[in-house]
Amino acid sequence: MKIETDLQTVTVTLSPIETLLAFRHRLSIPIETITSVRSVKRNEVPYGSLFRKLGTHLPGVARYGLYGVGDATQFWAAVRREKLLVIDTEGWKYARVVLSVPDPDMAAAIIAAALP
Repeated sequence: MKIETDLQTVTVTLSPIETLLAFRHRLSIPIETITSVRSVKRNEVPYGSLFRKLGTHLPGVARYGLYGVGDATQFWAAVRREKLLVIDTEGWKYARVVLSVPDPDMAAAIIAAALP
């Protein structure tokens, strides 16, 4: 997975294997829709009752794809890690994006620095 930021977008590009699991290759999140970005301990990200729309869920191992309903739809590309990167949005197609990245604290700081 690769995350890039510019003045207008945060672009998340998934690896080929992640693409197969998530049924998505790339997300382009408009900067103006991001309401918060943070690094969160895995057990602090609520996910137990999310309805899976399209994706792959291996309990305790990985969660990829779309979960939730309506305005509460979330995109997940996460494996079992200590911390996850969580991006909350408003007015975009997904209310939350949850990602496994090698250094979620640094990724959150880089994205936060790009916010207006």
